[in-house]
Amino acid sequence: MTTKSDKPATARTQRGAILQVLTAARGAWVPLPEIMKLAAQYNARIFELRRQGFKIDNRHQDVDGQRHSWFRLATGPHNATPKPAATLAPADSLFATDPAWQEQVRIARELAGLQEGGR
Repeated sequence: MTTKSDKPATARTQRGAILQVLTAARGAWVPLPEIMKLAAQYNARIFELRRQGFKIDNRHQDVDGQRHSWFRLATGPHNATPKPAATLAPADSLFATDPAWQEQVRIARELAGLQEGGR
């Protein structure tokens, strides 16, 4: 059985980059080509995120014989402990006061190797 530390550094970076894009979309659908720019083996990275507890939805639609796919982040890890709203930094979105959403943003930044509060 492999562990997180057994994964190559690029897998963790790709996984973090995908999570960051999904988080930044704030529940909106992200087209597959945008995700494929981040990781050639995007399915493996999404599978790893799902195993970490993230609920990632996907949908597809056939258009003129071509399949188009999208992904979105529905929820973060089930075991994440949200921070109280009083400790959150202000943000310019409707999600700024949602502690669970802020925790997802924090986790995505951590996995992508970004500092807290960095963009």
